[in-house]
Amino acid sequence: MITNTMQRILIADDEPLFRETTAEFLREEGFECLCVEDANDAISVLNEHPFDLILSDLNMPGNLKFELLKEGRTKHSDVPMIVITGAPSLPSAIESVRLGVTDYLLKPVKLEDLLIAVQRSLSQAGQHLKNERSASSDPVNSDTESDGPTSWPNELGILGNSSKMQEVLEIVERVAMSDTNVLVTGESGTGKEVIANAIHHRSHRRANAMQVIDCTSIPESLFESALFGHIKGSFTGAVKDQAGLLRACDRGTAFIDELGELPLSSQAKLLRVIQEQTFTPVGDSQPIRVNTRFVCATNRDLQAEVDADRFRHDLYYRLAVVHIELPPLRERGDDVILLANAFLKKYQRSGDSPSSFAAETLDCFRNYRWPGNIRELRNVVERSVALATDRVIQPTDLPKPLRDSLHNPQPETLDLAEVSRDIALDTADRAYLLQLLEKHQGVIASAARQAGLSRQGMNKLLKRHNIDANDFRR
Repeated sequence: MITNTMQRILIADDEPLFRETTAEFLREEGFECLCVEDANDAISVLNEHPFDLILSDLNMPGNLKFELLKEGRTKHSDVPMIVITGAPSLPSAIESVRLGVTDYLLKPVKLEDLLIAVQRSLSQAGQHLKNERSASSDPVNSDTESDGPTSWPNELGILGNSSKMQEVLEIVERVAMSDTNVLVTGESGTGKEVIANAIHHRSHRRANAMQVIDCTSIPESLFESALFGHIKGSFTGAVKDQAGLLRACDRGTAFIDELGELPLSSQAKLLRVIQEQTFTPVGDSQPIRVNTRFVCATNRDLQAEVDADRFRHDLYYRLAVVHIELPPLRERGDDVILLANAFLKKYQRSGDSPSSFAAETLDCFRNYRWPGNIRELRNVVERSVALATDRVIQPTDLPKPLRDSLHNPQPETLDLAEVSRDIALDTADRAYLLQLLEKHQGVIASAARQAGLSRQGMNKLLKRHNIDANDFRR
């Protein structure tokens, strides 16, 4: 779940109807939108005002040579970009991927699909660490050195005193200095990319790049070109040689994110590179050798995917030499308090900003199941800092699902022997519904099917327990 605290979106498109419809829809979803009709205006506005996301058409005035995307890449690299085009082409898609766009959508695009892309891009934007970030740039652990193998990268998600998190960090410590491939699994928002950065940061490869390769942002037809590159004349529009993403991380680390979304045909190509450490650019006949370590991440159960013939068993065993499973935030005990305080320190804007949490607020944090994990906690704290009217953040400053958790504790926080049977059963029923919606990402129809209920029956139960399925949509 993403909490939209009036995040600013720049919409650049020369079609008035598309601009107006898209802006109206996103404003209803809680975003602030500014519309421009050409790339020149977009660049001017972008250089004068901060934005959280750019939605850009390709074929608009002033953008014949990807001027807006290049401006975003060079001067605003922390702002995610989504391309929406009515005239898709292989060269434009490849160039867009190379310039760092997080999604490449085709018109007409369903507004629901656009919202998913926007939410995904905003979520990913906060996760990508830059290798050159110094220790002083983070208010937490600012006294930690960052240039040697004995220090942790300065990212809030790496904090944790729970036994489960300590086990994870011990594995990271042991595996980092080897060249062994690593598979990192866990629910969305648990910090898989943070762990990948930690592995890279503590390895002998840390002086070279860690290249993030997001499998969800590269269309299947472009996978080979994006990873391996192409030579001039290899297809229509290939006017010059183009290096692939793997060239950028030679002697470094390739972080393959959302591995479970990779189609079988692309899995075979990835396997060949991992096995042989060579690849051939599209249109070329000469293989290129690289020295790359692969760290992969997914929120899917890859063993189950292998059993269902949706994932290659040889690729799975090649990648899962070391398997790190990240615990969800709800299983990390008081790490949630440690992280909440760290995020509070990070998002304090001035001396008048909130500086602490009320005791009841901390109880809400402990009781809540955090379906969005660390990412959701970060958004909740940032939202609370923005909305709080006091120096102490109260439960009333929190989103409704967290406020409700104060009076509806989960079974693991409730002493069942001290309550009546009705309360115990009611608590267990609520916990079941929460986990069910979490699994099905808030889709009532599929959750009802698993529960053996009609949609009407499921809605009745959710209303009885004051649960909003929309809170679980990701």
